[in-house]
Amino acid sequence: MERRSNPSFRKYRLAAYLLVAVIAAYTAFCHAVNTFIIPRVVIPKMRAYLESGVSEPLKISVGDIRFDPVSGFLFTDVRLYTKQGSPSDYIASSKAVDIDLVWHDLLFKRVTIRRFDMTDVDLNVYRGSDGKWNIGPLARMGMGDASAKQFGGFKVTVRELRLLGGKARYSDRMAPGNSIERVYDIASMSVTGSEDGCRLMLATKSTGAKKGSLSLFLEYSDGGNGEPSGRGTVRIKTPNINEYWSYYIDDMIKPWEIEVGAADLKADISFSREMFRLDGVYGLKDAALNYGDLRISGDASIKYVFEYSKNKASSYADLLIKDMKVCAGDNAMLSGAECRAYIDKEGVEISAIEGQAFRKPVSYKGMFIFGEPRRLSIDGQICGIRNTLDMEISSRGKASAEMQVFTSYSKLAIKAGSQDLKDLSFDIGMAGDMNLADIGSVIGMTKRKMTGKASVSGTLSGELDRMGSFNGKADMKVDGFTLLDMTPKSFSMQAVVKDGLLDGEVPKFPLYGGTAAAKIRFDTGLSPQKWGFEYDIEKCDLRSLSLDDARLSGMKGILDANLACSGRLGRPDAAIGGGYIRIVDCNIKGVPIFVAIEKGMDSVIKDFDMPDFKEIKAAFSVAKKEIDARFACQSPLLKLEMSGDCDFAGNVDMTAGANVSRLSPIKTARQILIPATLGFDFVKDGIVVKISGKWPVI
Repeated sequence: MERRSNPSFRKYRLAAYLLVAVIAAYTAFCHAVNTFIIPRVVIPKMRAYLESGVSEPLKISVGDIRFDPVSGFLFTDVRLYTKQGSPSDYIASSKAVDIDLVWHDLLFKRVTIRRFDMTDVDLNVYRGSDGKWNIGPLARMGMGDASAKQFGGFKVTVRELRLLGGKARYSDRMAPGNSIERVYDIASMSVTGSEDGCRLMLATKSTGAKKGSLSLFLEYSDGGNGEPSGRGTVRIKTPNINEYWSYYIDDMIKPWEIEVGAADLKADISFSREMFRLDGVYGLKDAALNYGDLRISGDASIKYVFEYSKNKASSYADLLIKDMKVCAGDNAMLSGAECRAYIDKEGVEISAIEGQAFRKPVSYKGMFIFGEPRRLSIDGQICGIRNTLDMEISSRGKASAEMQVFTSYSKLAIKAGSQDLKDLSFDIGMAGDMNLADIGSVIGMTKRKMTGKASVSGTLSGELDRMGSFNGKADMKVDGFTLLDMTPKSFSMQAVVKDGLLDGEVPKFPLYGGTAAAKIRFDTGLSPQKWGFEYDIEKCDLRSLSLDDARLSGMKGILDANLACSGRLGRPDAAIGGGYIRIVDCNIKGVPIFVAIEKGMDSVIKDFDMPDFKEIKAAFSVAKKEIDARFACQSPLLKLEMSGDCDFAGNVDMTAGANVSRLSPIKTARQILIPATLGFDFVKDGIVVKISGKWPVI
């Protein structure tokens, strides 16, 4: 029987032959591409392209180009540099570069590189003495299909350039005789082609104890009509910003110096051929502005705008400083403050400075004007007392200033000059009239009325941060001085400062039929500063004093007293001193506080009558925030002794003993309440009184 071919079988066999033929043809094609087209056509074309300069503005040098059918193209010893440079003056270099090529485009005479990956890169960014950055031409680098270039009949396209790891070297050599150079680790960098331009993204990081980072995003477009434009964002976090201030800012702000603990800087950028704009927000932690020993510190936040358009540049900034402190050496002049200001090319407009100076509230505003000379004008208040300051500062470190302190009734003018502002040297002259009621409000005398007028004049010189260098003198004449409703008094005061040691004296002046005098000493050379004073009263008539204060009504006697004390400023526990009081021919019957005691004693001793004392003596000492006192009162019928202590808060703990053997018989004792608590106990021929509690405030 004749065998016939199965038609279906013939079809499968034909398909198999065709598949084998295709595979054979593809294998032959790949072999031809790998052994002939790539090494003899593509690689020479690539090298010729790179060496032709068609890749302008970048030039590329390659040590060797190898091809592996599995891994693809591998470039070795690759360097990217600008046309103006040379192979030794490169932008980036890499030992190995991997090329991701679109193979089928070769059939259509297109060389399409998806990615140009550079590993272990050495990125070199610098600015020369001519002011030009070597990476400037990158802004004109064409990437993507829209920027494809013709060469040797091939259309060459690079869609993405990537830097994968390595080092970024940054240097600026514009300033004559000075340069700054830093090295960072590259996290990643890519330049990607877009429809009409390219997109740049860069991220760096720092290693070691002081870590920081930089990130950059930039989109660039040529607009298709030769009108380039772009936008982007840059952010820098670094604890090393001081290394850049010294190079970029020092010359701008001299003679001031700036230092920052850590910085977080962010800016949005937009630009075109004739326009550039930067909107930045800068956070500066532990920032300080120094001039000699004068220091302004705090945490700053700055909103900054820079614009360049039609050959004109302008910039301005909003500044906010929190926890602001102003110091002259170790001496704090302002603390816990907040400052808000506006800065432009003309100067600084200070809208508010609010804080504390010498533990008193402060509020200021003003203006600092750039130029030669620089000018500072501020106007504000300390404890409700207004003061103004106008200052001129020359570039040679000299300064002059005029300050006025005034209220509705007071005005004090101070003129100052400095021949060396960096060392904070100064000479001051002052003169004016003051209402003492204004001074009373400053020192917190809300319950005690103080009035009078004072005329002041004097001079002072030295270095602001070294109080031990102060020298000068002052005179004050006071008229109509009153305190606690006393009869108005007049006196004068002189003060001399020598090497930081102030000695002040109020010479003897009439006081209620007697005299009074005072001395004060303040040593500014120590920290905290040491103070001391002495107050002396002779033959003061208490009857005249009682006429001024109803709480002392009925009192009489002749008073001699002396009080001396010393301590350290801000350290009440360090106060130490003592004194005495002696009153003769004394009558205290009508004084309200003693009337209360007399009534209490009457409940114990029938018909008790406070006697006239021939003499009252008291001695006391001050130490460890306590006043230790001893009293002795003598009369024909009663002898009274008292001792104990009272602290600075008014807490009393005292014991009084009285000999009452010559008085009426003693009744049963009981406790009574007056401003302090009295407790009575009995001994032979006498009575013991315990006094404890809170002593009344006069």
